[in-house]
Amino acid sequence: MANEEITTERALYFGNAIGLILYGFQLLMYFQSITSSRARDSSHPKMQRFIAVYGAILLVFFTVLVATNMLFGEEAWIEHRAHVDPAIFIAENMTAWWYYMLGYIASVVVSFMCDGLLLYRCHIIWGSRLWIMGAPFLMYFASVAMAIVYTVDCSLPGYNPLSRTSAQFAIAWISLSVTLNVTLTTLISVRLLMMRSLVRSILPAHVEAKYTSIVSIFVESALPMSLLGIGLIVTYALDSRVQLAASFVWGSSCATSSQLIIFRMAMGSGWSKDVVSQVTQALGSGILFAPPSSSDMAGAQSDPLTFFPSTMNHKLNRVQSIDSELQDV
Repeated sequence: MANEEITTERALYFGNAIGLILYGFQLLMYFQSITSSRARDSSHPKMQRFIAVYGAILLVFFTVLVATNMLFGEEAWIEHRAHVDPAIFIAENMTAWWYYMLGYIASVVVSFMCDGLLLYRCHIIWGSRLWIMGAPFLMYFASVAMAIVYTVDCSLPGYNPLSRTSAQFAIAWISLSVTLNVTLTTLISVRLLMMRSLVRSILPAHVEAKYTSIVSIFVESALPMSLLGIGLIVTYALDSRVQLAASFVWGSSCATSSQLIIFRMAMGSGWSKDVVSQVTQALGSGILFAPPSSSDMAGAQSDPLTFFPSTMNHKLNRVQSIDSELQDV
């Protein structure tokens, strides 16, 4: 019993520590995203507003999540240590204060925002194919419904998240959310790997690497969040006390994974509708992007990363600009 209590305290401590590290990373990425989106160009004001507003909302809820976890740790280890064992205090008072419930709600909202962004990105990367998105949309709404049930259950008197009965709703919600994450991660990864093998024939190497590199697939698919989610389900299934740390880290990874995707969009490296559409059209029409000639280079000193397209049909000397985002590259 003593070992379980120590494990519970350690889980809360290490979960908070890792959450704070990821929170600092989140702050850095958010302000860097704002700076990059404004410095790149001003031709996409809607995108700039989305980057600023979405990132701000995500940061606010992430801040609430981290603050409530830290405050609860202070209550357990400092304020009430003389009266009750911290592990017992954690188990009995997790939902006794309103601010901890606020942290629960913040974690649920962060998960919703992350899943919603992944759904949108998958929809874009797959060229707006609705038949691809049918099952993920159903899983998303099922996850939302179960999260609402879980939140209501958490607010009931006598709730103990470490008990087997109380954990059932958590397992159901997290399983749905993680299944959705893994499904979207797989769809995005498969699509980008397919595009990677295809665009090599039409894009210069530096541009192809920018959109279809391993790092691009790693970030766009939110792979770390999916892997951590699988680990979280395992801790719940084993009824391990480590589930506290795993849940904190997974909730934090939801925020940081979303912010990394936003950062790529701010840098002009993320896939968009126009990029997918133009690359697909180029594949269908046999357009190639040849290395720039000396005359082209002389006329493009102001934009050293401009594309220089040529086609398999030698009657055409040059293809018109394919996309504003690709032009910026």
